[in-house]
This record gives sequence, C-alpha cells and structure tokens, in this order.
Amino acid sequence: MTGLTGLTGGRAFVLPLKDSDAILAALRRALADAPPQERPGLERAVALVERPSRPSAC
Repeated sequence: MTGLTGLTGGRAFVLPLKDSDAILAALRRALADAPPQERPGLERAVALVERPSRPSAC
C-alpha cells in the first residue's frame, strides 16, 4: 500500500473493525455526496468493509 507510512515492501496488516455496519453506513453516505476525486478512495473503503472476514488460523 503506498501512501501510508511504513506499509511498503509487500507487508499487509489487518485492522479489526467494531461496529462495521455503522462504518459502512457512514462510508456510503460520504460516497453519495463525494466529489469525483474522492470517489475512488471511498469506493475502495466500502469494498474493504463489505468484504467478509476470513477465519483465523489460530
């Protein structure tokens, strides 16, 4: 991921979200009113929050 400090070199991270339904609703509201230059980032954020979580290997 470029643009975020320390997230280069192919490393990935997981950020667990509490209340993902509320986060998704807020992202969709923001997307509805977003100017064209903000839409790609908001669309990506919506896709990430909608994505089903994978069960952990533990």
